[in-house]
Amino acid sequence: MLLTDQIMVMLATQVAIVIYGLENPEDDLSLDWIRNWQQIIIYPAPFQNGRENLLNYDGVSVSWKGFESGETSYQGEIIIDWQDDQPHALHRNASQVLMHELAHKLDMLDGNINGHPPLHANMNETDWFEAFETAYEDLTRAARHGKETAINPYATTSPAEFFAVMTEYFFESPQTLEKSYPKVYQQLVAFYRQNPLKQETRRA
Repeated sequence: MLLTDQIMVMLATQVAIVIYGLENPEDDLSLDWIRNWQQIIIYPAPFQNGRENLLNYDGVSVSWKGFESGETSYQGEIIIDWQDDQPHALHRNASQVLMHELAHKLDMLDGNINGHPPLHANMNETDWFEAFETAYEDLTRAARHGKETAINPYATTSPAEFFAVMTEYFFESPQTLEKSYPKVYQQLVAFYRQNPLKQETRRA
């Protein structure tokens, strides 16, 4: 795969959008929010994750091996599949693999990946948990009953994946997120210190 200038600009733009409200070099040069970001590796298509199938405590085979569109770890690199990350008009769900993995990086900053990144001092922990837990339970319930949802049901995989998928919708399809889970949208406005819906209104 040829890493063209166009691809690099698009990836850099996604990174800039995510951290735009988090980092303020004029006031703080520590870049604390991105201290665990190392490098981004781009594959042209889904890649093997390198894991092995394991036996759980009951002796049942658990499948970890497979193909991924994105992957990261606390101090490791971010790996993404460009085929899935590039904007595409036929994507039914919001799909920004890099933003998804960057959200995981932010989530990991407190040592856990649980859908709860370190919050700003002016944010309320209870409000965050209430918004995210209620929305997570609602989407999980709808997915279990086979209902068609406006939000990608992959978000029900875990609270960590829910936060990462909500980040994708926040930046790529804010109208969908705000309509589906307005309290989650408002929490992400406070966390990312941006309001994509107002930005779209100004452009219009």
